[in-house]
Amino acid sequence: MRITVLSEERIRLENGAPVTIDPESVDISYSPFHMLASGIGSCMFSVLQSWATNAKIPTDHLAMEIGWRSAKNANRTGSFDVRLMWPSLPESRRDAAARAVKACAVHSALVPPPVINIGTEPMDESSAPGEGV
Repeated sequence: MRITVLSEERIRLENGAPVTIDPESVDISYSPFHMLASGIGSCMFSVLQSWATNAKIPTDHLAMEIGWRSAKNANRTGSFDVRLMWPSLPESRRDAAARAVKACAVHSALVPPPVINIGTEPMDESSAPGEGV
């Protein structure tokens, strides 16, 4: 899979191996938000490839763009916009493809939002960074 960083708030995923991450411009760095969108996108992409194999629809030209927006008055992502670009997908199968991507486990993990528990523990000396190497 090829992931192209298009902007500070948009990526594109396309078929390809091995997995590569390339910025479209040297001025753009791969941020944690790009990583989150890449996780969502790669999960959706693999679900679509599996669905298409069973439906006998070629995925050679499948691409997906994912953009995101910040939530108003909050320091978090408020929404993701996923756009499928799939020329060989028959018009009659578009709604089914849109339903199929929702079977992605990463999508399901975000709806409803997960509880994230954060704890701190003292680090013993044997596991301190840079120790024992």
